[in-house]
Amino acid sequence: MLIVFNTVRVAIFVHREEISIMRLVGATGWFIRTPFLIEALIFSFLAVLISGAFMIFAATVLDPVFASYFDSGSKLKDFFIGQGYWVYGSEFVGAALVCLFSTAVAMRKYLRV
Repeated sequence: MLIVFNTVRVAIFVHREEISIMRLVGATGWFIRTPFLIEALIFSFLAVLISGAFMIFAATVLDPVFASYFDSGSKLKDFFIGQGYWVYGSEFVGAALVCLFSTAVAMRKYLRV
């Protein structure tokens, strides 16, 4: 949460002139906040894609190692691919909620719309 909080704070700092111009021309608070919320969702999606690719790669590499310990063999890769909608979907929902919450807190504290 701290990483997202600081990232949003830096984004607000970088876009401070644009935000002040939006305020001067009468933009609503949601019009100013929406790009930051969309950015948080995009970051969540990219984080899930990267972690999912890493998990499938790690499961592919570790399957033979775990197969030597278990008699029936290890099926980690099959699990992560077969249950991907649940695993990665819940990961995205969790990451998106954390990102949206910390983004909302950072915007309320630093944006003053």
